[in-house]
Amino acid sequence: MIKLNLHPVRISTMAFLFFVSIPTIAQKEDYNWLSGYNSNIGYDTGWGFYFGTSILDFNNTPVAVSYDSLEINFYRTNTSYSSNDGTILFYTNGVHIRNSLNKKIQNADSINWGPYITNFYPPAATKGHLTTQGVFAFQSPSAVNQYYIINTYLDTVLGGSVGVTQIRYHLLDMDANAGHGLLIERDLSILDDLINWEMTAVRHGNGRDWWIISRKTNSNCYHRLLLDHTGLNYLPNLYCGGTSITIPNSDVGAFAASPDGSRVAHFSIFTGINIFDFDRCSGELSNPINIPVPNLIDSGFSAGGAAISPNGRFLYIGIIKYVLQYDLQAPDIAASVDTVAVYDGYQSPIGSVFYTMQLGPDGKIYESCGATETVYHVINYPDKKGDSCGFVQHGIQLPSPSGGVPNFPNYRLGALSGSACDTLGTGLTSSPSGRIEVGLYPNPATEFVVIDYATAADWSKGELHLYIYDTKGAVIHKQPLPMYSGFQKIACTQWPNGVYQATIKRGETTIATGRVVKN
Repeated sequence: MIKLNLHPVRISTMAFLFFVSIPTIAQKEDYNWLSGYNSNIGYDTGWGFYFGTSILDFNNTPVAVSYDSLEINFYRTNTSYSSNDGTILFYTNGVHIRNSLNKKIQNADSINWGPYITNFYPPAATKGHLTTQGVFAFQSPSAVNQYYIINTYLDTVLGGSVGVTQIRYHLLDMDANAGHGLLIERDLSILDDLINWEMTAVRHGNGRDWWIISRKTNSNCYHRLLLDHTGLNYLPNLYCGGTSITIPNSDVGAFAASPDGSRVAHFSIFTGINIFDFDRCSGELSNPINIPVPNLIDSGFSAGGAAISPNGRFLYIGIIKYVLQYDLQAPDIAASVDTVAVYDGYQSPIGSVFYTMQLGPDGKIYESCGATETVYHVINYPDKKGDSCGFVQHGIQLPSPSGGVPNFPNYRLGALSGSACDTLGTGLTSSPSGRIEVGLYPNPATEFVVIDYATAADWSKGELHLYIYDTKGAVIHKQPLPMYSGFQKIACTQWPNGVYQATIKRGETTIATGRVVKN
């Protein structure tokens, strides 16, 4: 059973926090990462480790890693959704949806069932679907405790091969069934077409709705969906731009959206990298840039991963034995390529190569190895150029093998302040902006203090800065807070013992304050 995120240290810490009288909110939808498979096996004497579920809990700094023998498997398709306080609500592998008690949600068993599972790959009935970046979960824009789960649907096509033939959605009501959840709508198709396995999503410029983007198979055209207060809607006018190919079985790649939503990148071995500007108000893609993938013969023709740094400057591409970094601010993006990692041969137990990527709420990028590996790679400082990005191979040890990382959009992206779409026009409340909930821990602190701001702030209004004051009002520490992250760890060994005030400001405006005791 997944443990509820009740941290005694944090509960006691709240007695030390004093907030200004500004409404506060935290967005921690992506704070719990689940991965792993073959949970029915448990400890395998042949392999010498446990199968089951590895859990990364970002309510802790550094991230807490634990094991659980959940009766669900995440072979590829994977997402979860947590409440504002970081407690998990539900999770899915594209076939089953379960709640925080690891109970099957009513009417949410065997979703997306079809010929792929019954005829082509029956193990998917327990392992889950195999589409990387194949599922998203969003709170309904019109109902507080209802959630849309949107996924790519695998089917058998073209004489028995496998492809994605639909984008489907399901509507989950977590207030129903005594709070255990009920799937009130399921297996509804919003798009019928041959498309790539992966999707990406960007929050609308109004701060509430969502754009979902997928690529039409063997083409340079992209489908777009809009989730708004009316439900999930398909935009019939495809955008076509960038490179196009007609190679069979070339429908697996990776998407990456910049955390500020201004750019979208798509990567595959066959098409290379296609980078677009993205308009969060209209959902339009534009100004395509194509970058051929370098000829990395020993990486073979295989899927990989993609992610963009928190500041939006660097695009990372994982290609089996290499990780490449591209500077999106360079005059010639293709010429800016830098190899930041080459596979070091580590095996745990087969080979920890480079596969899917996901930007974490701590501002680091985590990369999986594909399957049967008990490690993640970590990019500790993705906003920095070249080797300074701090790529650490097998930097996170997992208690069980993982098939990939979960798939999350940037839930903390706020509205485009002052833009043409900075209005909802529906009488509904938009996502809060410029309002932050701050936590300070451990409290008292001795060697370091963690600022947990988990911000939902509208970064388009300007940068946020952290100030630490002593009892005399002198600033002893000042720094900008990383955009689209939620944590900052500060060494305090050199501080004299006493009480210190942490203040977050935008310009001269105080957003929130808190106090921490240094012992």
